[in-house]
Amino acid sequence: AWNNKDVNSYIDAYWDSEKTRYVSGDTVVRGKTQIANRIHTNGIQGQLSTHDMEIQYIGSEDAIVFAHFLLVLLDSSEQQQQHIRGVFTVHVRRFAGNWKIVSDHSSATSDSEQS
Repeated sequence: AWNNKDVNSYIDAYWDSEKTRYVSGDTVVRGKTQIANRIHTNGIQGQLSTHDMEIQYIGSEDAIVFAHFLLVLLDSSEQQQQHIRGVFTVHVRRFAGNWKIVSDHSSATSDSEQS
């Protein structure tokens, strides 16, 4: 959904609850509606890839997903790249057979490169 710039599908992955939590840096956002507002405000940019994914099941209805990510952004001239690297931990829960994000936490650093 991210790489296709499909904001609605991306947001649909989150549990529809005020208890849903999104953490990035020192910002904590609670509730799917507020998370959606943040994503719509910031937009979906760049190409996202993940690697070294680990999934730990906690019973049959919950799992913790940990992975590294790389987000590559291009400036308007498409010559200057910014690489945002980091890790994320996502708590997912199964609701009526569908896995939804109940808590999403990411930490990142960035650097720039010439193409």
